[in-house]
Amino acid sequence: MKKCQICEVTQPVVRNMPSGRWVLGENQFYKGYSLLLYRFHVEQLHELTPKEVEVFLQDMYSIGKELFEKLHPVRINYAILGNTLPHLHAHIIPRYADDSNPHHSIWNTPLEKRIKLTTIAQRENLLNELI
Repeated sequence: MKKCQICEVTQPVVRNMPSGRWVLGENQFYKGYSLLLYRFHVEQLHELTPKEVEVFLQDMYSIGKELFEKLHPVRINYAILGNTLPHLHAHIIPRYADDSNPHHSIWNTPLEKRIKLTTIAQRENLLNELI
């Protein structure tokens, strides 16, 4: 049986939320790019009960609000996809005034224009800003 990459994630947790874990994205396309990883292995949002959906979406909202208040982007994007990694998770993406591709999805941003946190110290600094 193939292991789920999200179930196996070991990156530092910003905060444990009621519906799952808030982690920083491994590739920081935009400062604060975060993921909400659902606490159980479920593939799609419609598999949850209405109450579980409410809690998951509330957690997405709370993460976005906190990123907005602490990092001061001009917008927060939210995405639930699951095409590549079939485990319920949400992308919470701060977008900034100096965005190199402001009218497109972050996945359309050329790789050379993406910012990546490359050191443990940089990741810890960002975690400290968010805690």
